[in-house]
Amino acid sequence: MLGLVNLFACPVLADDNATRWGGGYVGFHAGDIWNDFGNGGTAAGPDGSDNSLMGGVQIGDNMQINHLVFGLEADASKMDLISHNNTATFNEDYMFTLRGRAGYAIDQILPYVTAGAAFTDAISKAPGQGESSRLQPGAAVGAGMDIAMDNWTGGTWANSGKWFGRVEYLHVEVPKDSTQVGATSVRGGSENNLIRVGLNYKF
Repeated sequence: MLGLVNLFACPVLADDNATRWGGGYVGFHAGDIWNDFGNGGTAAGPDGSDNSLMGGVQIGDNMQINHLVFGLEADASKMDLISHNNTATFNEDYMFTLRGRAGYAIDQILPYVTAGAAFTDAISKAPGQGESSRLQPGAAVGAGMDIAMDNWTGGTWANSGKWFGRVEYLHVEVPKDSTQVGATSVRGGSENNLIRVGLNYKF
């Protein structure tokens, strides 16, 4: 118990782990995304649910003050989520987020929370009338954990202090909005949940 008290009371870790998380980084991620579509009760719009594998890249920058870590991250992901009904098709194929992050560093582990803006490439189609694509703004919230990879293996690349892994959950809300496709007004949005893992390299 005394050890736990000392861990959280100490303003700086005993070694350079206290500043390991500061600086810029770039990486990639992969995972699974599932969602619930909604059309607000209109006939021409998506409904039901779908899921898809996803993958993408991220870039970010952290500032560390003792154990506290604050950062900003942008990412882009590719997926294939689709909904059909009798009068319209609604597809989400790309998603972008710009989020702030706040975490508490505990040696090689950085648990964090994150929130910010999301932008989803939403494609609405009406049979025989064409399609319309828009970048639909929304919101993203979630939490995750970064894990420094040094000392995991005997390889010099992993022991460089530059690599860290990640596991993350995000909820992305795509508000319901209407798009005109020919003579049909297609209204749709979704609630997306995603779990992904990633690998990042510090600059």
